[in-house]
Amino acid sequence: MPNQPGPEDPSAAAGTAPMANHHYDEANEHICYQMAVKLGLNVALSPIDNAKLLMQIGFEPLPPTPTKTLFGRPVLGLPNVFKYMNYMRKRDGFWGLYRGSTSRIVCQLVSGCTFHQVTSRITFKEEDRLRRKREEDLTEDELRKLFMMATLRDLGGRLTCIILTHPLTVVKIRCIAQFIGQETQHSGILSSMRSIYQENGILGFFAGLVPRLLGDLLSALLVASLTYVVNNYVVEDKELKTYTGSTMAEPPRQESRKEKFILEGFRVDVADSDVRSLVWTYIGSALTYPFHVVSTCSAVSNSGLVAGSPPYMPHYSSWVDCWRDLSAGNQLKRGGSIFFRYYTGPQVVLGGRVVPVGNYPGSGVAPLQ
Repeated sequence: MPNQPGPEDPSAAAGTAPMANHHYDEANEHICYQMAVKLGLNVALSPIDNAKLLMQIGFEPLPPTPTKTLFGRPVLGLPNVFKYMNYMRKRDGFWGLYRGSTSRIVCQLVSGCTFHQVTSRITFKEEDRLRRKREEDLTEDELRKLFMMATLRDLGGRLTCIILTHPLTVVKIRCIAQFIGQETQHSGILSSMRSIYQENGILGFFAGLVPRLLGDLLSALLVASLTYVVNNYVVEDKELKTYTGSTMAEPPRQESRKEKFILEGFRVDVADSDVRSLVWTYIGSALTYPFHVVSTCSAVSNSGLVAGSPPYMPHYSSWVDCWRDLSAGNQLKRGGSIFFRYYTGPQVVLGGRVVPVGNYPGSGVAPLQ
């Protein structure tokens, strides 16, 4: 019988080395590709994101026009995102559409690296034991435990990312918001940080943090819970579950169906399920959208910018004060739609024509004459 190579046999080590290098290279390529795609999309969609952020602040430079809903009800319509972007381009030039791109890119890089580093280090002893079992052998209680551990890991990563990157988020928001008053103190990351510190001190870097935390964490919990309920109580077919799975709450799979690589603290799922969880993510984000509006407004209010001062915006004492003010004016969901946008301020019908009463809440839009 030929000799079997022992655990320390040089020939065995030589045989496993190429395989390890292959896995390392493949994982490295996957990380680079995934990061490049996300950064590319982030930059490409910057004009839309910037327009949406200005809408959240309440800046409506173009007057509403009479229109009708799908059911024929007369309403006042606001310009869609493309008309809004065209206004931005005419006023600020083409590159003005990409305000805040530097801080946006840095924020995404820091967030992505932090999330993978944190989640790869949050481990549970019981989880390792359960994942060694076949999926069909897991009890309902064990599946529930796996769901809870995966959710806690995800929430830990999200919480860390939000807190760590929020100063950069404030920089990005104020850089875009200064479009309204055409200020220049937030033209770069360092100059913006200096301006934030001079205006609001250390706390200025965390303006709007609490509603952002609440919104993101509630959204994550909703996504995880919806996925868990659908996968365990609605969808019974295993193959269908792969289309309703979420990265956060996905039940354990056989390694033959999903191969995992560990590379310098990065956990990469080759069968990435981000696309499959888009529906759940959209639902979760839509339900918690008011928190993001409040976070954006809180980051701008009392910032020394025209956008953060009356008549565009009151000086809010807290995010709760901001929430109450926006809620009273029915403004908690502004910017939520980029195509079918309707004026929600005070209005009356005169001669069958809807006209606004006073100025648009939180903005400088003049009423129709």
